Amino acid sequence: ADGATSETNTTGKHVTRHDAVPPGAGPDENDVEAWIALGESRIEELRSFLDGVRKKFLAEKSRVDSETKDLKELESFFEERFSESREMLADIGAIVDRATTGVRNDPDATEKYGRKIEKIRETWRRLAGELEETQYRVHEYFRNPPSARLPEERERLFAYSSEAFSKKNREKALEGFEKYMELYPDAENADHALFFVGEIHFAEG
Repeated sequence: ADGATSETNTTGKHVTRHDAVPPGAGPDENDVEAWIALGESRIEELRSFLDGVRKKFLAEKSRVDSETKDLKELESFFEERFSESREMLADIGAIVDRATTGVRNDPDATEKYGRKIEKIRETWRRLAGELEETQYRVHEYFRNPPSARLPEERERLFAYSSEAFSKKNREKALEGFEKYMELYPDAENADHALFFVGEIHFAEG
């Protein structure tokens, strides 16, 4: 059987993490039921792990937004969690493949286990999509960190964009004003930024 280790998940609670199933390990190759049980267990493990990552991100985002502290350590933390999640996804994929192999070796098992295997596969794909979406949200947050939303940074960005516009550097001006609207949609100069964006598009035809 595969090994198991105890570790702390992203919510601070201890969970049981299983090692990846290497070739030759785990249940007997033709024991489809055992592979399905293992797959279902790992699915729940990954689901819980991803839920913990999302909760951790929301909690840390709220705290960091108010403190505007250095984010390098926190960003590294999430990259490690995403790496672990990808390993867990690969592990589940290998389990599904082994269960499928067992069914192929026993045609009578297709009717009995086929639907369960497909359900695991569908959940696996959905969790892969959730992981990708969570990664995107976290990466976007760190790409535009809280420090970039401080008042002095906000005014600096508007001034930079306005200067580029006055010098007819439309590409830089457009990039700056669009970023300004993205970061500060409710700021006093947001309407002015929108006006300049319209002027640039009009000038470019």
